[in-house]
Amino acid sequence: MADLTAHRFGDFFQALWNYSPFAWQQALTERVMENVHCPWPEAIALPTAAGKTACIDIAVFALAAQASKLASGNGVTAPRRIFFVVDRRIIVDEAYSRAERLARELANAETGILREVADSLRTIAAGSEEGSWRDEPPLTVHTLRGASYRSDSWARSPLQPAVIASTVDQVGSRLLFRAYGRGPGMWPVYAGLTASDSLVLLDEAHCAQPFLETLQAVQRYRKWGRASLQRSFHPVVLSATPPSGLEDVFKDDSEQGTNPHHPLGRRQLAHKPALLEKDEAAKGRNATLRFAEALAVKAETLADAFRTHNSGTSPAVVVFANRVATARAVRNCLARYHKGRVTLLTGRMRGVDKAGVITALEELQLASGASGSRKLDAPHFVVATQTLEVGADLDFDVLVTECAALDALRQRFGRLNRMGRSIEASAAILLRGDQKDDDPVYGPAIVNTFEWLNKRLDETDTVDFGIAHLQPPTEEELQKLNSPVRHAPVMLPAHLDCLAQTSPIPEPSPEVSLFLHGLRETRADVQVCWRVAPSAECLQFCPPVSGEMLPVQVGVFRRWLKGEGVEDASSDVEGEADIDDTGEAETGIAENRSAFLWK
Repeated sequence: MADLTAHRFGDFFQALWNYSPFAWQQALTERVMENVHCPWPEAIALPTAAGKTACIDIAVFALAAQASKLASGNGVTAPRRIFFVVDRRIIVDEAYSRAERLARELANAETGILREVADSLRTIAAGSEEGSWRDEPPLTVHTLRGASYRSDSWARSPLQPAVIASTVDQVGSRLLFRAYGRGPGMWPVYAGLTASDSLVLLDEAHCAQPFLETLQAVQRYRKWGRASLQRSFHPVVLSATPPSGLEDVFKDDSEQGTNPHHPLGRRQLAHKPALLEKDEAAKGRNATLRFAEALAVKAETLADAFRTHNSGTSPAVVVFANRVATARAVRNCLARYHKGRVTLLTGRMRGVDKAGVITALEELQLASGASGSRKLDAPHFVVATQTLEVGADLDFDVLVTECAALDALRQRFGRLNRMGRSIEASAAILLRGDQKDDDPVYGPAIVNTFEWLNKRLDETDTVDFGIAHLQPPTEEELQKLNSPVRHAPVMLPAHLDCLAQTSPIPEPSPEVSLFLHGLRETRADVQVCWRVAPSAECLQFCPPVSGEMLPVQVGVFRRWLKGEGVEDASSDVEGEADIDDTGEAETGIAENRSAFLWK
C-alpha cells in the first residue's frame, strides 16, 4: 500500500466529491503535510464560495497520513480533533452535514484510497497498528450548539479522530473550563481535549474577534508550562478579510480565481449590480411595517424584471432584514400575494421548525450545488436575518437587503449568484428613512456605508458587489464602514489560574462570556416551548426537548407574559444586547397566560 503523500490528496478528494480540488486546496495540503514546524497558517484568506469548508478534508487527510509514525514508535503530531467554529447555527449544521458525509464515505469504503485513509484513521484511533480495530469508526462527527441535543461522545476517547462543528459559546466555554450545560466534574476533561491535539477552524472571524483573541492568548500561555506540551493546538482564521496583525496568512496564488472558464473564476468574476434606495416613508410609529412593505415590493419588482431578462425563468429571491420583527413583517407582506412561496428563516425558531425549513429549501434546489439545474414554477422568496449572511451554502438569483455595515453586506451578497452562473442577477439595498447613527448592532456603519456606496454608483446608477468588481475601501474608510469591533479583555495568567479551578469554583470567578463575545452587555435568552393545556404531571411524563425550544430575549418574553404587544427588535447576532430588557425582575402575568419554569 502506497504512503498517503500530499500529491495523493487530489485522488482522495475526487473519490469523496466526484470533482477535483481547487489549486489552493492542493497547495494548502502540501504546506500542512510538509511544513513540520508550522503546518497550519494563522489565517486562510479566501473570498466567499472558494470552498473553505474543504479545510476539514485537508485536516483529516493530513492526520491519516501520519498513521505510519506509530509503527516507528513516533507520536502523531497532526491534530486528532478538528473544530469547525462559526457563530451562526445554520452554518454549524451545514458543516456538520458535510463532515458527516465524509465520515460515512470513509466508514463504508471497501477499496481504494478512501479505504486506505479509513484504515489509517482506525490505526490512529487504536493508538497502534496492533489489535482489533477494523470495526471501529475511522472518523466520528459531532455538533455542539444551542437548541440541539449535545452528546458527550466526542470526549470519550482522546485518541479518536473527530470533527466537531460548534458555535463559539459551546467550544469556547469548554476551552475555558466552564462547559455550558455540563457539570464541573467534566470541565477539566473538556478543556484538555479542546486545547490539546486540536485544530480550531474559526470561520468568518470578523464575527468573532473576541474569541479569536482568546484563542491566541491560550496559544501563548501553552508555551509557559514547565514541561513542554507535545500535543498540537492550531487556531486558524478562515476569512476573506482576516484581522490585522496576523503574519502567516495563506492565500490563493493560482490563476484559477481570474480564469472565467474555471469554476472558481466564474464565481469571483460574476457581476452583482445593486440599486441604492432610501425609503423616506419608513418613519414614525409604523416605520417597521412601512419599511417591510418597501422591501417586499422591491423584491417583487426585481423578481418580475429577472423573468423578463432571463427568458421567463422564475427566480429564487432572498430578502435580508436587520431585525427579526422586520423579517416577520416582510414575510407577512409577501405571503398575501405569494401563498406557499415564502419562507422565513431566523434564529428565533424552534430547532424542529428550522430543520423543516432547511429540508424545504433543499427540495427547491436552493443549495449551491443544485442551482445550475434549478427550475421553479414561480418565484420563491426567502426572508432572513443575519442567520443566513455568513457561509450559508445557498445560491439566489435576486437579493434585496436592508442596508447594513459593509462587511455584513459583502457576506449577504455572497448568497447572490454564488456559483457564478450565466444569469443577469440583480439586487437592491434599502435604507430606512429614520435610520440613526447609533444602531445597536452596526453603530454608525449603516449610514456611513450607504453614503460611501452612493459615491461609487456607475453609469447605470448601480454598485457592482461582485467579488472582483467592488473597489475596496482604504484602511481608514474601513474603520467607519465595517461593524464595530468588540475585543475580549486582556487574558492574564490569574484568569487562567481561576478558571482551571473547578472543584470548588473560586469566588469571584472570571465571566467566561466576556472572553467569547467581548466587553458589552450580552443578550439574555430564555428557551421557551409551548404545549396544549400543559400541566406539571404532563411535563414529568413528556419533558421538553431541545428541538422544540424557541430562543427568546428575556425582555420580549416578559412583555408576552404580561399580555403586552410584542415586536422583536432583536437581531440574530450572537452576544447582542437585549434592547428590550429594562433589567427589572418584576413581572405580572396576564390572565390568559401560564408558564412553568423547567430546569
